[in-house]
Amino acid sequence: MNFWRKMPYWLKGGIIVLIITLILAYFDSVCMQSASKTFLGSGGSQDFAGIECILLDWPTWPLGLVLPVSYSLPIISFTLLNSSIWFIFGSLIGAFVGYIKSKKKNSQ
Repeated sequence: MNFWRKMPYWLKGGIIVLIITLILAYFDSVCMQSASKTFLGSGGSQDFAGIECILLDWPTWPLGLVLPVSYSLPIISFTLLNSSIWFIFGSLIGAFVGYIKSKKKNSQ
């Protein structure tokens, strides 16, 4: 893991946030499939099938705000756009952390 230590902070931040987003997207997909089967199997409406998965769905919100028609995109395009937004967000956080750490190192 020596390569991880040599990476710039912006890249570390982007990778960490991207991995978290992809893991949550996977769990959201599994939850939605399971909820749809269970809810529709018991006679429920399709509109409310994934309501219990709403907490896992938060990584898709920024793309929905930036591009209101994003939910009509193909799943691959939607995932790539969404992942790109979260990578950029994580990179900005990582760049900020790197800036703070470099200031502390320079002041010592």
